[in-house]
Amino acid sequence: MKKTLILIFLSISFLILSKGVYASGITSNLSGSVSPTINYITLDKGSNELENITYYNTSSVNELVYLYSMNFMTNINGNVTFSYRSVKGSSDLWVSFVKNSYLVYPHSKIDIPVYIKVPSYAIPGGHYVSVFFQVSSEGALTNSNVGVISRIAALFFININGNIFYNAEISSSVFNAPYWHIGSFYFPLFYIRKYTIVNIIYNKGNTYIDSLGNINIVNSYTNNRKSYTLPEHLILQGVARKLQTEINNHALNFGKYKITSTVFYGFKQNSKNGFIIFVFPLYVIFLLTGFLLLVILVVYKFIKKVKA
Repeated sequence: MKKTLILIFLSISFLILSKGVYASGITSNLSGSVSPTINYITLDKGSNELENITYYNTSSVNELVYLYSMNFMTNINGNVTFSYRSVKGSSDLWVSFVKNSYLVYPHSKIDIPVYIKVPSYAIPGGHYVSVFFQVSSEGALTNSNVGVISRIAALFFININGNIFYNAEISSSVFNAPYWHIGSFYFPLFYIRKYTIVNIIYNKGNTYIDSLGNINIVNSYTNNRKSYTLPEHLILQGVARKLQTEINNHALNFGKYKITSTVFYGFKQNSKNGFIIFVFPLYVIFLLTGFLLLVILVVYKFIKKVKA
């Protein structure tokens, strides 16, 4: 599951690692990291939890680390948006700290306790909190007071015990290829070499799912089969996620192709969606047309000779 999150949260790396200069000038070697970056926790309503996050200052200057929490959610493309106490009982309010800031010396680390207190009215299912470590650092340049502000997030996936259910479906599957086509009838010159299959997976449950799956491509005329693995992604509840699979090593020649996508999630649950496309290479059409014209010409000459 952890490698799943590496993929899905690559899209937010710009947000959580973005740096902004708060004084003119250039800084040197500002960097830092937290561990663990992903935290899976299952708690009961009204319970308390203590988690320790380690911050590493790998720079050569002192860093002042400020702590705060925000909720997060993903969209159909996997991009993450953050919200701050948008509603009463928001899960970012569950998080508190002993201190709101820590001084971390160069090339050292510090364990920072993060307290999570779940209210008794918490809704069962998934709740998602980012704990941000906002870092400011004094630059080491002469005759200037330079600093950089950056932030790094540790993500908390909190499941609240209760009526947790898994329910997801492939709501649509689409075939895209840069070839002339009419509906599901494609007319490449020789064959379709590069194409993309896009699946939209909608999580209708009340907690996140770790989706796995595959795509099967079958030529109904020759029974030639090919299988591909769907990208593995974590999908939050109430969110549709677009999974795009690019294929460039399996040519689609003349024939009727049945393409079926299957996603697996939860406890041995799955959802399937399929469609059919027809591939008619233009060279085959040209050959058949030429052959037909030749037959017509031969028949015409034969009839003309018989009449003579």
